Amino acid sequence: MREYLRLAWAVTCVLSLASTTACLRKTEFHCTTDADCTGGGFCEATAFCSFTDTACPDGRRYGDYAGSYSNQCVGDSMIDGGVDDDSMGDGMAGCPAGYTTLATAPAHRYRVIATGASWAAQRTDCMNDGTGTYLAVPTDMTELSALVTAGNVARIWVGIDDQAQNNTFVTTNGGTFSATDPMWDTGEPDDNPVSGGGSAGCVLAQMSNAQLADDRCSNVYAAVCECEP
Repeated sequence: MREYLRLAWAVTCVLSLASTTACLRKTEFHCTTDADCTGGGFCEATAFCSFTDTACPDGRRYGDYAGSYSNQCVGDSMIDGGVDDDSMGDGMAGCPAGYTTLATAPAHRYRVIATGASWAAQRTDCMNDGTGTYLAVPTDMTELSALVTAGNVARIWVGIDDQAQNNTFVTTNGGTFSATDPMWDTGEPDDNPVSGGGSAGCVLAQMSNAQLADDRCSNVYAAVCECEP
């Protein structure tokens, strides 16, 4: 009901040479939050509602009242310039502006934090971007390699730690991570920090071999945030 109460009506009238009037009526509804979209819809960055449609690559299609986007799959090339909005990382797939795909890991969206900080600070920075964003968690060697390439520094923090219980690794997106996963470097995790004293409770990715190691959580490294569209 809310969607229909807030419909914006635009009426364009064209006068013909015969002095007859032809009027084209067009409806648009602009949302501000998901709650504005009835039927479990999503308020996209374009301020139009989309709805679940498994036939679309990103799983959502714009509704009837989305102006020039009406009935198009979210992320399709739009008529206002033919740009695939997903590739621009502008939130069209439900991720914040600034997130984009990585060539070898196209399913999710990512943002590089070039400024070094502790593991906890980087985790918070990613979480503050919005719902569904977290310090990146590699799921396989392909994604891990894409993350270190994007970070473009010797080491980056990833969203894995065992601070609560030694050698029981958990992830920043609510999962667990095996201490015997093949993404670990030889001899890792070893609970020995790369530099300084203290225990090694947080996990980093190394550019040298695109593998994981544990390190002291207070050490300062760059990071990559991840978003699930």
